[in-house]
Amino acid sequence: MSSSHMISEETMYVKKLGEFYDATVYALSPNRSLREDSHGAALHSYANNLAGWLARGILSSQSLSKMLISAKPLLSPEIRCGRDQRNTQSSLPARILDDLLVCKTRAYYTSKRTEYKSRKEHDMEISKKHGSAFIKNYLIPKIASLSASEESLNNILTMETEKTINICYQDLDKEIIGVIDAVIIAKIRSTVLRVIIVEVADTDTNTFLKKKHILPRILIYMSAYYLCYGIIPVGLYISLSPGSDPPALLILSKKILNKGLPRLLKKIKELSEMEEEPEPSGDPPCSHCVYANICKFRR
Repeated sequence: MSSSHMISEETMYVKKLGEFYDATVYALSPNRSLREDSHGAALHSYANNLAGWLARGILSSQSLSKMLISAKPLLSPEIRCGRDQRNTQSSLPARILDDLLVCKTRAYYTSKRTEYKSRKEHDMEISKKHGSAFIKNYLIPKIASLSASEESLNNILTMETEKTINICYQDLDKEIIGVIDAVIIAKIRSTVLRVIIVEVADTDTNTFLKKKHILPRILIYMSAYYLCYGIIPVGLYISLSPGSDPPALLILSKKILNKGLPRLLKKIKELSEMEEEPEPSGDPPCSHCVYANICKFRR
């Protein structure tokens, strides 16, 4: 294939931001021209530009490819693959990890979700819809189109949306079940097999890094996927906020033996065994809480 059809290099830049919960987080940033093209763009144009940049990066970024090759599996002796039990009596949603980092009271209610009913929260529902639409209408079609029409460094084997995953923690009597926004399995430089665990939301990356409330859930998805399917994972968080800088984050396991996740899962176990609600931790956003209608600590 002629060089005129080759995806241009380098459109994606990788910068280490820090280490959290035994994982290393990197900023994925576009070049200046893409920033200028996206500045002030309408939502549809922004989503289209973002998807095109991400697709090119996944397919042919030298910098990203090096990071994918360096990824390690995410393991812990306390965590194992689940048995696919999906009823509410024997499972907890993976988003309980988000809840734990936002507010202990909220996580307590989620740990007893057969007793306490949550309400729908408008912003969360809209974010889910935006994420699903971006993946199905922009990202996956763009990757498929570029894979078919242009020469690339990496080969995409499969792409799947809304992948359900199960995981068990040894001291917790309920399985944790999550739904991954998208899973992309690729052969990096035609030799190394990797899976990209994709999470998309309206939350900007600065808030993601400040609160770290979404990170543990992505890590548990990564751990579960490796335990269940044996493919080394990386996490990819994509922000749909036009002002987000950077627009995406890459998440790699810092070490094979992970201790951060078990510590959080132990806290969830302790909450699930409490008989009364613990007081809120920090300064939770009570007005946006799915349990605002029942919480006795609501501010």
